[in-house]
Amino acid sequence: MNTDILAAVRAEFVKARTDPALQLVLLVAVLMMIGLPLLTAFNLAEDFPVAGTTTVRDYLFSFPGRQGYLAALLLGVLIAARDVESGGTARLVVMCRGRGAVLVGKVVVIAVASLTAGLACIVAATLTVSAVVWARTSINPLQDPAIWWMGLRTLVVFVVWGLIGLGVGLLMRNTVASTATVLLYGILIEPTITFLSNEHTSLSGVGRFLPSALSYALVWPSTPGVENTSVGAQSGQALAVGPAIGLLCVYAVLAIAFGYALGLFRRDLPA
Repeated sequence: MNTDILAAVRAEFVKARTDPALQLVLLVAVLMMIGLPLLTAFNLAEDFPVAGTTTVRDYLFSFPGRQGYLAALLLGVLIAARDVESGGTARLVVMCRGRGAVLVGKVVVIAVASLTAGLACIVAATLTVSAVVWARTSINPLQDPAIWWMGLRTLVVFVVWGLIGLGVGLLMRNTVASTATVLLYGILIEPTITFLSNEHTSLSGVGRFLPSALSYALVWPSTPGVENTSVGAQSGQALAVGPAIGLLCVYAVLAIAFGYALGLFRRDLPA
């Protein structure tokens, strides 16, 4: 591997490992993936063994993929925007003799950070829900292979959203604005889009192609013709797992490409 790329990767790892903001995001995400599933599991655990349905199981164990992925998006935004804003990216470009090497370094570090956050959130949520279900029903959910496959798909969702965050951070280059955008998306825009797609079948044909709907389709695949999944009215129209991950990856590539071209390549970097 090119020595400049290796130097960029090492430098990015050092900065990410010592950034208290990233550690705070990870801590809050893990605590949320314990608290939210815990409260929900206490209410729904007794319905877990209902014969002929997996709705409760999928709902309880899909929390990280349905909500926790926003932590990966925020990690990607912070790693990119904070470094550009502080002048760290400009110094690294000089040290590594090119912006391409810096971009590769950020991609590697954000992928690892997102994977770490995803693993932590999945473990926290899965153990929490499993403990509650076992205590109230004497059923061990961890014996179900579907839960493990859901966890693996969720890891993919975290990594891809982290890379989308990289593109957003490079494009906006401002920590406050980037963070506000992520929070606005997670608190208002995404829930509104999901609600409209669930309530209006005519909108689900468009909504199923949006990034949040693709995450839902990956983590909690819908059953055609059955409106009992996370995508509601989209059940008969949601993309299959393969096309969903493919399109979500396309969004990540486009976000990084625009972030690099408009935020890193064609604009001066603050020193």
